[in-house]
Amino acid sequence: MLETIESYKKTAIHIYTDGSAFKATINAGLGAFLVFPKNKHFEISAPCGDYCSNFQAEIEAITIALQTVENKLYEGVQPPSDIVVFTDSQSTLQALNSSTSNSPRELTTLIVIIHQMISKLNINITLQWIPGHIDIMGNEKADKLSKAGSSMEQPDRPVSYLTLRSMLVNNHKEEWLNQWASGNTGRAMYREMTTPNKLDSINFLPRKEQSTIFQLRTGHTPLLNYHLNKINSTQLPLCRHCAHPFETVNHILFECPSLIHLRQTLLPLQPNITNTLYGSAEQLKKTAHFFSLAQSAKELTAQQQ
Repeated sequence: MLETIESYKKTAIHIYTDGSAFKATINAGLGAFLVFPKNKHFEISAPCGDYCSNFQAEIEAITIALQTVENKLYEGVQPPSDIVVFTDSQSTLQALNSSTSNSPRELTTLIVIIHQMISKLNINITLQWIPGHIDIMGNEKADKLSKAGSSMEQPDRPVSYLTLRSMLVNNHKEEWLNQWASGNTGRAMYREMTTPNKLDSINFLPRKEQSTIFQLRTGHTPLLNYHLNKINSTQLPLCRHCAHPFETVNHILFECPSLIHLRQTLLPLQPNITNTLYGSAEQLKKTAHFFSLAQSAKELTAQQQ
């Protein structure tokens, strides 16, 4: 990453920005660290409001930083030079790259400022993404400055639609996580997954296999007698392969002696809940296939009986 930073002209002005808020929406602050050629440094730190999103704070950080640079150039700190803005906010860069007439006012204002500076000063302005928290001095400085800004007295300002939406989403997510942690349902899944996982292998399966794995994870599958017995007491909970008292997910996956060959073929060498239902996408497909074949075998067994 240092190679990326150093690839820009030494005569360019480097701007490192950061905008952050507690829980992404509360007591936001912005920070910017400006590095001019000949080692002249300027620091910016400011509050963004009681309710302000990370995204909005980052937009404001870049906006104020560019306005400060423009003022410094007019003050004669140095001749106009190309500017490189380094930010760790991918969402900000994506928004700038795909802006429309319906974009937020703050974003539109920033775009206008960028175009005006390019035109008036005859310079290039580049916005470059860099990962956060990897010991890049300018980035670390901006991070500390934004935290300092968030601890300042916050101005009373209107809450934007984007911030309000973020607040509602975050509050709903937090409430859901609290209920998931303290609830009585889904405890089998909670033992394996205390919070949602975007990289969960189930997300990479076809819909039918996703449904099968999810039912096996929760134990609520209408294809097992144990679950059917809970719905209709006249349905015996027995395993249709071996007459075990309870035809449960655990029994079918790991215990039923009638499925031992199928189990050895499609499940891990030492199968358990974790590697069978929460493993790789390839294994989840095999598990779903195992259950499908086990169902076919049960139908044959039932017909023979």
